[in-house]
Amino acid sequence: MVKAQSEKQLSLLSGFAAELIEQFTTDDIIWLIIDGIISSLDFEDFVIYLLPTRSDVFVQRAAFGDKQLPN
Repeated sequence: MVKAQSEKQLSLLSGFAAELIEQFTTDDIIWLIIDGIISSLDFEDFVIYLLPTRSDVFVQRAAFGDKQLPN
C-alpha cells in the first residue's frame, strides 16, 4: 500500500516536471500547480503567495478551495 502511494506520487511529480519545462510565464507555472498537482493530491485547499521584488509583503496569486480570492 505504501509502495503504491509512493509510486503514484513519483509519477505525478515526474509528469509535473515534464509539463513545468514547457511553461513560459509565472502565471502558467502557478496554474499548472493549482490545476494539475494540487487537485491530483486531493488537497482541500492550497494558496500560492509570491513575494514581489523589493517588497516585504506577500501577495496571493492563486488559490484552490476555500482560500480563493473573490471575483
